[in-house]
Amino acid sequence: MAAPAAADGDVAAPGARVWVPISETPAGAPPEDDDEALPFTLGVVQRRRPEDAAPPSPDMVLVSLVEGGDVSAKPVWVKPAALVPANPETLDGVDDVGALSHLNEPSLLRVVMARYAARSIYTRAGPVLVAINPFTK
Repeated sequence: MAAPAAADGDVAAPGARVWVPISETPAGAPPEDDDEALPFTLGVVQRRRPEDAAPPSPDMVLVSLVEGGDVSAKPVWVKPAALVPANPETLDGVDDVGALSHLNEPSLLRVVMARYAARSIYTRAGPVLVAINPFTK
């Protein structure tokens, strides 16, 4: 089920897709020997200040992390300044990263990784062609 669209320009609006730094999650930093690990994980902002739970700090928002395509049942509290806006799901595998509404490090890495997994080793960035080596160990 897709989350409702967030208000323009408000990364902490309820329903917004966001990238959460791994260091802000309960799991902490990814293992250093994990080549597949990204420094960010995808999440969906649930609400700003829920009435039924007190945030650790008044300016924090509740974010449900997305694991394997499903929103997790255990949300985490994150400061809005740590959140990075994520693109809609429809842009996850675009062939030109210039089409992304939010061009940032985690969004670019997600597109390139998704295209590589689909054996589409060429990705455009406007007039620039990005080629990922298709050979594996």
